[in-house]
Amino acid sequence: MEAEIRIRKGTESEWALAFDSFLEEYRHAPAAQGATRGVLAGIFGAYLMQWRYLVACEPETPEEIMGFIVVAPNLTSKTPAVAWVQVKAQYRRRGVARNLLQHVGVSPRCAVLTPFLPGGALNAQLREKGYRLCHRPWMVP
Repeated sequence: MEAEIRIRKGTESEWALAFDSFLEEYRHAPAAQGATRGVLAGIFGAYLMQWRYLVACEPETPEEIMGFIVVAPNLTSKTPAVAWVQVKAQYRRRGVARNLLQHVGVSPRCAVLTPFLPGGALNAQLREKGYRLCHRPWMVP
């Protein structure tokens, strides 16, 4: 069942969700092996400060975040750049991530630049759904 979703600009006071989910998920990625939590937090924090942080919420409860996306501020490029997308477990399989990606111009079968390539199962799921992730670790905010 697809959820009714409102997408709005996230606030700095809502960054904790982004930090926590990124640090929990990305630490399993091959590129993160050996990096401390502090190093990863510092790197991701730079993206949060300089890229766009958008959150998905239910229209009637805008303070309850369902998921978020961190995307490059310049959306004029033909190839969108997304640092991270995450949906809370209780909202998964309801179209939240798809809506966030579509909101910033990403659809299946289009290339997406990303400085952080997720590991294992998540990467395989994205490929299976048709998303083509192009790892660009040198993309800096």
